[in-house]
Amino acid sequence: MIYSKSGFAELGCIFKTRHAGDDADDYWTVVKYEPGREIEFVVTSNLRIMLYRFVLIPEGNDRTKIFVEQVATALDEKSESRIEDTGFTLHMKILEIMLEHFAVTGKMIPNEEAIRIASGH
Repeated sequence: MIYSKSGFAELGCIFKTRHAGDDADDYWTVVKYEPGREIEFVVTSNLRIMLYRFVLIPEGNDRTKIFVEQVATALDEKSESRIEDTGFTLHMKILEIMLEHFAVTGKMIPNEEAIRIASGH
């Protein structure tokens, strides 16, 4: 966590992550936040700039769909090839598994388990 008034996700919140194999930290900024409806992040690093948008769509009394949009823009040719490789595709599958698990259980899935499921092991 770099900045948050509440300590949680909120408009203007900034935090950083680093994924195994990456050469740089990703800096996440919450640019839209409507609790229970929608959240958008702009993610920046020296490799790429990404936009993540998550929209919750109610479907009846006890079901919700999640719409996820991701736009990735590489900042150089090396980063472009990383976005297009299978490792990035696997990373997106892991994110999908983590989101679904949290939505269903209210708990975070361990990274190792999400990676195992995404890679089919």
